[in-house]
Amino acid sequence: MSVHSVKHKRRVIGCFSLILFIIFGSAFGVSLMKVIKEKKKKPEVHENKIPIYNVITTNLTVIKTFNTLIQPDKSIEISSAVGEKINKTYVEIGSVVTQGQILIELDKRYKKIDVRKAMAKVLESTVALSNAAIDLANNRKLYNEEVIGDDILRKYIVAHRNALAENENTKAIFDFTKERLADCTIKAPCNGKISKKYVDEGERVVPNQALLDMVDDTTLRVIFYVGDHDIFDITPGKRIFFNTGELSGINFTATVAYISSDVEPKSFLYRIEGIYNNKDGKVKPGLLGRVNIPLREYKNLIVIPSYTINEDEKGNYVILLSGTSNVNRRIETGKEYKQWVQVKSGLKSGDKIILR
Repeated sequence: MSVHSVKHKRRVIGCFSLILFIIFGSAFGVSLMKVIKEKKKKPEVHENKIPIYNVITTNLTVIKTFNTLIQPDKSIEISSAVGEKINKTYVEIGSVVTQGQILIELDKRYKKIDVRKAMAKVLESTVALSNAAIDLANNRKLYNEEVIGDDILRKYIVAHRNALAENENTKAIFDFTKERLADCTIKAPCNGKISKKYVDEGERVVPNQALLDMVDDTTLRVIFYVGDHDIFDITPGKRIFFNTGELSGINFTATVAYISSDVEPKSFLYRIEGIYNNKDGKVKPGLLGRVNIPLREYKNLIVIPSYTINEDEKGNYVILLSGTSNVNRRIETGKEYKQWVQVKSGLKSGDKIILR
């Protein structure tokens, strides 16, 4: 190997070593600078945040809940005015009917016979009245001519009056039999729904026997009872909100229409009735439910969580955050609403209460 080749190899090895030294030296220098910077940084101080409640004014509505019974505004028992056999029934339980619609028809045969008999009596009495009137006119003429005396004329006057009375009586009987015939057709007295049915076709009914029950459920009554401590906050026209077990997720709005003036004998509670417009038919009468009624409204109240209140021999107080220190503040409390307490004095909006 020549001297020139050996020198060349030494130079290459030297350059390569220098490059490695520079690379590792630079990396070491960067790491050292990072360590120095980290040491120069000020240690972070983690302050403990104190949980506080910000005092604000609020409006509060006291709502009470009562059990309620939903009843139709009108409930009618339809009975028979005459005693006959049922020929035809046109409705079933749940049938929706309109005023004047035929519900039941009774056997009319015997009532038609009675009408014809009564009509014959009217015709007979009308003829008798006409004859009595002619006799009276003729005898009055004879009386004026002094052919007959007062006693005979009075007999014809009495006979005419009796014929007139008999004619009126037969007319009344005729009208009565026509009414009895009309009573064989039972019609709906108003719009509504059939809620009960007591008879079937072919049965014989007697006068005043119940045939059907009918309700008008387009208007419902929401009935509930309250005590004497709530009665003064309920007035006619006040809106109430109710729901039923069948539609528990839906609230309906009714209006107070009736407030009893005295308590119920057994419960010593006041009866309240609200009116609900049920034209869409969503609410069924006879259901039980819950009614919510806003009784009292309070404005610009200060209420705080009950657990923030401390008590000692001097009374109630809260711990306020004031700058960097804590101070005890005496308060006067009012009514309690579940886990919230009204503060009458001692606090203002913006105060910060330290939560325990």
